[in-house]
Amino acid sequence: MFDKKFCNRYSYNLTKDFWQCIEEEASQYAANSIDAAIIIRDSIIFQIGYSYGLRIEEMLNLTINDLNFDSSLSDEQSFGSIFVPLHSTKISSCDSRIVYALYPCVTELIQNYLNYYNVFFNRTPRLFSTVNGDQLTKSYICNRFRYYNSILPTDKRLNTIMSLRPFYIADILRIKGLPQSFINRQIGNNIINNQLYYHLLPSDFDGVNL
Repeated sequence: MFDKKFCNRYSYNLTKDFWQCIEEEASQYAANSIDAAIIIRDSIIFQIGYSYGLRIEEMLNLTINDLNFDSSLSDEQSFGSIFVPLHSTKISSCDSRIVYALYPCVTELIQNYLNYYNVFFNRTPRLFSTVNGDQLTKSYICNRFRYYNSILPTDKRLNTIMSLRPFYIADILRIKGLPQSFINRQIGNNIINNQLYYHLLPSDFDGVNL
């Protein structure tokens, strides 16, 4: 779908430290343990916010059937895309849409998570849940993000979980030749409302309150 893909999304220094922190946290547990599975689950939630630009509510409403990861049924362009169901709140609503990753290698991470899903989280069709099958809440995910963030030195922390989506928006705005209507569908919002990210480069995010 994209003429240009940002294969090195870790060029954002703060996010590189954040992903490394989560990997180190998971490495403390046996690969097939519940503890490791929970950390991998959290990491994929954050990765989908970062590489697909989804809102927290959108991520938590995903089901296993919303992933287009079957290469035998998909063409090269749509493989790795995610179907985002209708999202609505008291103040806004977004139509259902197909979203593509700007960081292609994230599909490998998600496929790895599906192995954990099949063992620990398949009590419900929902992609992300507790090991008991209970639905995750926005408050819970924000607390999990703060936990990982707190492990990092103060000068290497991201501001909030809300910092992940703007990275996606900034990058997609820098891809030349994409129709405005396509960008609107990808971010689930009007591009006009997100122009403030257009001029930002990877280094500009370090320490910027988004």
